[in-house]
Amino acid sequence: ELAPHEYGLPKAAARLTHLDDVRELLDPRQNPAAFRLCQGAALASEAIPALLGLAQFGCRDALRCRSLEVLAQLSFAHAGGAEAIAADEGVLPALHAALGSSSPVQLAGLQLAQALAAAPAGGAVTTLAPALAQAARQLLLGGAAFEVLARAALDVMVSASFHDAGAVAAALPVGMLRALVSEDQGRPAWLPADPLHLLACGLLAANAVAAPALDDDGDDALTRQCVAERLASGQFVEVFHVALDAAAGQAEWPQGSGVYHSQQRLALAARRLADLGQHRRLVGAVPHLARIVEMATDDRAGDAALTALLILGRDVACLVALLGLSSFRQDVLGPMCDAGDSAPAVSLASYLADVEGMLQAAQDTLHATRSFVPHAPSVRSLAEVFARLGPLDAEVGADRLLGALGAVPVGPRSAVLASLSGSAAMTGFTFQDFARYVYGTPTVLGWWPGFMEDAASKWSAVQADWAATDHALPSLADVLALFERGAGDKSTVSALRLLEDIVPSLGFGMDSAAVEDAFYRIRGQERLSLSEFADWLGGLYSGAACEAAEARAHEAEEAARVAEAQAA
Repeated sequence: ELAPHEYGLPKAAARLTHLDDVRELLDPRQNPAAFRLCQGAALASEAIPALLGLAQFGCRDALRCRSLEVLAQLSFAHAGGAEAIAADEGVLPALHAALGSSSPVQLAGLQLAQALAAAPAGGAVTTLAPALAQAARQLLLGGAAFEVLARAALDVMVSASFHDAGAVAAALPVGMLRALVSEDQGRPAWLPADPLHLLACGLLAANAVAAPALDDDGDDALTRQCVAERLASGQFVEVFHVALDAAAGQAEWPQGSGVYHSQQRLALAARRLADLGQHRRLVGAVPHLARIVEMATDDRAGDAALTALLILGRDVACLVALLGLSSFRQDVLGPMCDAGDSAPAVSLASYLADVEGMLQAAQDTLHATRSFVPHAPSVRSLAEVFARLGPLDAEVGADRLLGALGAVPVGPRSAVLASLSGSAAMTGFTFQDFARYVYGTPTVLGWWPGFMEDAASKWSAVQADWAATDHALPSLADVLALFERGAGDKSTVSALRLLEDIVPSLGFGMDSAAVEDAFYRIRGQERLSLSEFADWLGGLYSGAACEAAEARAHEAEEAARVAEAQAA
C-alpha cells in the first residue's frame, strides 16, 4: 500500500505491473465473463482515491496513463463506479493534471472524462459534467495540433451535453457549434465527415440548441438558428435513423466499429429533435423507438423511448405511424399499463386511445355528411391544421383556431364569425368540436357545406381542365386568401377591388383580352360571393390560358412561314 505522500515517489512506479494486470481483468474483451465481478471487487477495495492520486502525481507518464485507464474501466457501463469516481474530491485535480501533461496522458485523461460523462444522468456525474466540458474545451479548440485529442475531447463534449447541455453550449465559442455541424468547407480539418462523426456532432448540436439560452445575446440566438437549420438540411437526421435502428437491436454501428450506441441517449435525442420541429422527419424513428420500449436494456431507456413517442405523437404523421403499430400497442404497451409500474406507458396509451377515438368520431361525422360535401378536406387534413395549434387531445382557443381556418381552407372569416355569434360558450374548440363545425351535424350547420362546397366544386372543375401556362393556378386555399384580401371584413368582394388590387397582384396585363373578358362577364354586378369569385377567377385563368395558347400557335405559324420563305 502507498501513502498519499508516496504517489509521486519513484517507488510508486513498482505498481505499474500490478495496474497492467488489473487492466486486463477489467477489459471486457479479454475477460468478458468476469470483468463485471472484477469491477465490483476493485470498487469494494476503495482503490479510487489511490488511483486518482497516482493519476495526478505519478512519477512516470506510463504510471499516470495506466491509473487513468483503470479508472475509465471501472466507469465503463458501471453507473456505481462512475458515481463513485465523480464524487471523489480528487477527480478534477487528476483530470486537470492529466490534460495539462504529455499527449499520451492527455488522451488517457480524456478517455476517463468520456467514461464518466457516458454514465446515466443524475447524481455526482451530472454535477461534474460542466467541469468535464470545460476541461475538454481547450483540447477541442486546439484540434489542428493533435487530431486524436480533439476528437476525444469532442466525445467528452457530446456525452456531457446529455447531462447539462446549456453548460456545454456555453463552453463552446460562438461559431464553433456551427463549424461542427457544417458539412462543407466550414467543417474543421481535423473532423471527418463520416457517419459516426456526423452523428456525434449532430447529437451535441441538438442538445445544445434545444437547451435554454443562458442569456439574450444576439449572436447566441443567431448561432442556434443557424445550427438548427443545418441539422434540418444536412445528413444528420438520416444518420440518426440508422444509428437508432442499430441501437434498438443492440447492434454495433457502424458495422465493424465496435460502437454500441445508448438506447436512452438516442431516445432523448429524438425528443430534442422533436423540440426543434423535426417531427415530420422522424416518422421513421417511431418503429425503432417502439422496439427500444420492447427490448430496452433498462427502465431508463424504455421510459425515454416512451416519452419520445408521446412527444412525436403530437405530429399527425408520427401519430398515424404509432396508431398503426397494433402489435406494439396490444402486446407491449397494454401489459405495461396493466402492470401499473410505468407512468410513461400509461400516458402514451391514454393519449393514443383518446386521439384515436377523436379521429374516428371525426371520420364518422364526415361519412355522415359526405354526400353533401364531396370536396370537403379529409379528417387527417383537419388534424394537421389543429395540431399546428396544439395537441389533438387539448382545447385550442377560438381566436387561434379561427385565425388558422385559411389553411383548411374555410371562409369567409366574416361568415364563420357570424355563424358563431350566438355561441357564447365557444371560447375554445376541441378537435371533435372543430370537425363538427367544419363538416356539420344534424344540429350544427357546417362551415364547409354552408360556405365552401360550391366554391370548392367550381375550383375543382377548373383544376381538372387546367394545363400548365405562364400563370400558375392557385390552390383553393390561395383562392380563399385572395377573396379575404379583397373582401376585408365582409362576406363579398367588390368588382372595384378585383380591378384595383386582385388582378394586378396576380400578374395579369390589365389590357389583355382575358382580363377584359373577365370583367365583361360581371358587368353590372357590384359584389361577388366566394362561390361567384371562384367562378370568375377560374374564367380569368382559363381565358388567359386560351390567350397564351393562341399566341403560341400564332408564333409557330409565323416561324413556319419564315422558314418556308427562307427555304424558297
